[in-house]
Amino acid sequence: MQNDFISSIEQLCREKSLDKLTLMEAIETAVIAALKRKYSQESIIHFSINEETGAFDVFFEKVIVGNVRDRHLEISAADAAKIDEDLRVGQTIKVPANVHAIGRITAQTAKQIILQKIRDVEKSQAFDDYSNRIGQLILCTVDRVENNRVILNLGECDGVMTVKDYLENEHFRAGQMIKAVIRDVEHNRRGGIRVYLSRTNEEFLCRLFEEEVPEVSSGAVSIKAAAREAGSRSKIAVRANRDNMDPIGACVGVRGSRVGAVVEEIGGEKIDIIQWFPEPAMFIRNALSPAKVIKIDIYDDENAAIVVVPQDQLSLAIGKRGQNARLAAKLTNWKIDIYSEEEYDEKYGTEEEFYDEDGYEDEAPQAGDE
Repeated sequence: MQNDFISSIEQLCREKSLDKLTLMEAIETAVIAALKRKYSQESIIHFSINEETGAFDVFFEKVIVGNVRDRHLEISAADAAKIDEDLRVGQTIKVPANVHAIGRITAQTAKQIILQKIRDVEKSQAFDDYSNRIGQLILCTVDRVENNRVILNLGECDGVMTVKDYLENEHFRAGQMIKAVIRDVEHNRRGGIRVYLSRTNEEFLCRLFEEEVPEVSSGAVSIKAAAREAGSRSKIAVRANRDNMDPIGACVGVRGSRVGAVVEEIGGEKIDIIQWFPEPAMFIRNALSPAKVIKIDIYDDENAAIVVVPQDQLSLAIGKRGQNARLAAKLTNWKIDIYSEEEYDEKYGTEEEFYDEDGYEDEAPQAGDE
């Protein structure tokens, strides 16, 4: 029948969400460390706990010698014979220790080590837990704002948002509930963990759509790529995984209710929702929306594309300070050069690899073709 010690261990495991085997190993390590502090660091000590009865077994491994110089490491042949008469000088023997004689000091030392081990296990489990949740959306409470960073209360540890993790026009107060995604986890100088959160990266945008759009959370619609310049403009590429489904319409919602909720959460940031295609030309064409694309030259070896737009669409395709082109390149992961028809004809002439305005490969235009 299990005794009070084992019952206490199991209760502690339940309260702290600890693995029983891990805690038992920590106790064994702690007791051995405490005994070595009392006797000798060179001592070879075997310690075990009976998981059924909670009884302790402690043995010191000693070398059998003719003349004992260090009683912590050696045992005389005469004393060894009392335990096992078949052993001889030079061999080793496990000598049982009197557990009750270990002393209160050793017990207190072991207790401190065990408590530290428990804290270490808790920190390790918390680190693993948050590491496995990187990119997930969480709801947390603002604890305080200090030195251009926001400290968030996550319960067992602190979360941190640096100045790059929230928008310039966002202001937080203690006790405020906010949404953020886990960006990174690391150990701090004191041995604890620090969880970095963000409201400005692409994962935050994607998780918000998962929360607002049932088709995304169910897998009927996939967000294949996202590009964001936080506080200004974002682009996401979506794809339907079911027939006869409009992925863009699902994300927009009735009268823009779904995308509107996301926009409100990120402070009015403009969001372009485009349809993803596996064909690079189609994907790039959509990524440059709302600009109209006339043709695209694809260079697979260089992962580059040359895009031609009407003269009156050039500034729209490039965007203010190059933002539209920059986001399109980031979204598609292709290098994109944009030209008007006149610029393209002057610099490149007719290319063999040509895509029409719908993004599909066609025959190259002949001289004199419009």
